[in-house]
Amino acid sequence: MISTSLTKFDLLSKPSLIPTDHYPLQHNLLTPRTIQAHCTFLPPPSLNRMSQSGTAVAHCPLSNAYFSSTEIFRLREALDRGVKVGLGSDIAGGYELGIQGVMRMSVAVSRLREGLLKREGQTQGGPAVSNHRIDWKESLYLATKGGAEAMGLPQGSFNVGAPFDAQQSAQIFSHSGRMYH
Repeated sequence: MISTSLTKFDLLSKPSLIPTDHYPLQHNLLTPRTIQAHCTFLPPPSLNRMSQSGTAVAHCPLSNAYFSSTEIFRLREALDRGVKVGLGSDIAGGYELGIQGVMRMSVAVSRLREGLLKREGQTQGGPAVSNHRIDWKESLYLATKGGAEAMGLPQGSFNVGAPFDAQQSAQIFSHSGRMYH
């Protein structure tokens, strides 16, 4: 995990220690097989390095909200820079295990970030980005194909010959409104 909380970020950024985003570079840890969790405090140049190396991020938006009261992961900026991102749930940092709740939270957290940046009049490095949020379609992508791509897996698409993993469920209601399975 890199840059999970401000305390960790500050500790690792002290002159006596190696800054968080330089350590993985110096030890060849940023590879297409690397998945970094959280990355909440990474500045745009670090996102560029992650994109160039093929390193992915496991974004846990609820954990982001629990552990970071001062920063929100730069999800839109990471995506726009070509960083592979998948959604994840981190029960140590929240109450939600289900991916649907994580998807909803990712949209909400990205909207909060956009609102904060608009209020502060910031663009957070690089060209101005007018939209810092994601929508439900991008959230669905990050929870499925985006996560598969982050892990280097061929799943997440409906192509001929692609692996297929699905579950069919039916809810049957009687005339009284009682649900049967």
